[in-house]
Amino acid sequence: MPEDEKALREKLLYMDPFDFELHVMNFFKECGLPAWVTKRSNDHGIDGFAKHPEGLIIVQCKRYTENPIGPGVVREFKGVLEENEVWRGYIVTTSYFTDGAKDSASKNRKIFLKDIESLTKWHYEGFSA
Repeated sequence: MPEDEKALREKLLYMDPFDFELHVMNFFKECGLPAWVTKRSNDHGIDGFAKHPEGLIIVQCKRYTENPIGPGVVREFKGVLEENEVWRGYIVTTSYFTDGAKDSASKNRKIFLKDIESLTKWHYEGFSA
């Protein structure tokens, strides 16, 4: 990945969506967690899984160039969390989250929202689940 922040963001924005999912899940692997992506279609709102000693982590990736993530995506993800009895869930995007999305996520301690700022920091400062 490019070291220059602007070039990094540009690369992330224009990655193939499946490659973006693989890239995000590599952060979990680098933490020493078993992690993998789901198949390209019919993923039921889950793009990746990781196994943490505390429990299962699910990840949804949204590689958007312009559109923010709204509360509907977060509400839908809450249902996915419940169905899979997970320890944590991450929504990772190259965009940002609306105030409504942040408010919805704040009502569930298992959901972690990671926007382009957070994702960029993962590249430079590392990631820990």
